[in-house]
This record gives sequence, structure tokens and C-alpha cells, in this order.
Amino acid sequence: MAVKLPKPKSETDLRYVYDRELLDMALRETEQQYGPYHISYASSAMSHKRTRVEIGRGRLINVVRSPTNADLEVSTIPVRIPIFMGLLGYRVALIRAEDQARFNKILSLQDLAALRAGQGAGWVDIPILQKNGLSVVKGANYDSLFGMLSAGRFDYFPRGVNEILTELETHRDQYPSLSAEKTLLLHYPFPVYFFVSKKQPNLAKRLYQGLSILAERGDLERLLYRYFGQQIKKLNLAKRRVFYLKNPDLPSQTPLAARHLWFNPLDARAKENPAQG
Repeated sequence: MAVKLPKPKSETDLRYVYDRELLDMALRETEQQYGPYHISYASSAMSHKRTRVEIGRGRLINVVRSPTNADLEVSTIPVRIPIFMGLLGYRVALIRAEDQARFNKILSLQDLAALRAGQGAGWVDIPILQKNGLSVVKGANYDSLFGMLSAGRFDYFPRGVNEILTELETHRDQYPSLSAEKTLLLHYPFPVYFFVSKKQPNLAKRLYQGLSILAERGDLERLLYRYFGQQIKKLNLAKRRVFYLKNPDLPSQTPLAARHLWFNPLDARAKENPAQG
């Protein structure tokens, strides 16, 4: 079974390493029933718009990972197992270090609304932030946003707690003025799924089966913690002011009631390493 993924945006874009390992685990878990598999990448990176077109065609790519939205759930087959267990919906701001005193004074969402957030064009976070009253400046692509923030084009870049420290490290030499904001935490329901081309229903069925097994057995949470447990601890999330945002476009079929599919880094259990349990 051929699994074709989009190519990462650049050599410094390490957001998809976890996804690849999880995908491999799910496929390996179902190999006896579905047979061997091969994972490959598209030959060149694609914009969000072209990725949507190509996943529909199912030739160059047949699986993408993305935060969910209603349009994507209609145009592809969503595999409704949140691969980050909701962790990407917990956001820490990437800022210019010199602005930390400014953020220390933000006590409400209304205060934050006076500042400008940066987001990539076409990202599904944009309507979430805007519908909660926050101002958004759009950048052409992922890599450009770090330079825009450094140059003062906007005030903060909300990043998942599983992303921000790695991104700071990979961009430190080029943008040494950037830092993780120390006092605030945004949260909104934000499941990320694998989406499969409608031309590959057996692949979607296979991924759902494999990921379900991993989630029920606890392997999904163990993998999540292995990759991101230290980041969660370093960011001192429990000491931050939390602003809860609504996700008005969250599809109704989101499995919010399946508690074993969601990880809350503010929960007491997040302080324990599930890999030891």
C-alpha cells in the first residue's frame, strides 16, 4: 500500500517528524491484515492551496495531516483520531524578547486584542482567532513568519506547546531576538487528523484501525509524551494565565467525548510520565 505525503516546507521545518513516526506505527500495527506499505514524500513542497488540490486528485499525495475544518472533512476522508490528542490547541506566544514586559501586563483577552498575531495564509487558526476578537496579520508562508515577527510586522506568533521550543532552537542563529512568552497560554479545541484522499478509502480505514489500537493501548499518549513531555514541563504551563477561545467552526463529529483521545497538559496527570505507567 503506497502512502504519499507532502514534503516538509523547508529543512528547518521539523513539525512533521512526530507525524511520520505515528503514521508508521499505525501502518505497522495493521500490516498483518492489510499487507506491506511504503511511505514516500512529494518531490517538492506545496502551498496550502495546492495541497488541497493534490489530496483531492490522490496522485502526488494521498495523506495529509491538518487541523480539521468542515471543508476538509467534506473534500477528503477524515481519520477522526486527534494525532496530537488536542495538544496543538494549547498555544504559547513566540515574541521578541524585549516585549516580555509588555505581555506581563496583559490580564484579559481584551488586552491581548490590542496586539497583532501572526499566521500563515490559509491557516485554519485564522478564523478562530478573528472570531474571538483577535487581530491577525497574514504571512505568505511558515518560514516568513519568523522574520516578520523579528522585524515587528506583528507582535506575537501563537505556537503549539509541542512546537515552540524546537522552533526557537532551529531559528535561534537567524533570529536571536525571539523568545517564548512567559505568562500567557491560549487554548482552543483544535484536533489534528490525518486526511486521506477519497480515492483511497481502504487506506483511511487502515489508518483509523491502527490509530484506534494505539490510542486504546496508551501508545499514542506515550509517543506524545516522549516527544513533547519535556517541552510541556519547561514551559511552566500551570503558572500561566489561560485564555480560553471558542472554535466556532469545529465539526459536529469531533470525538470530544472520547476522553482517552485527549491530553490536557494542565491536568495533574500531565506531570507524570505515562511511559513509566
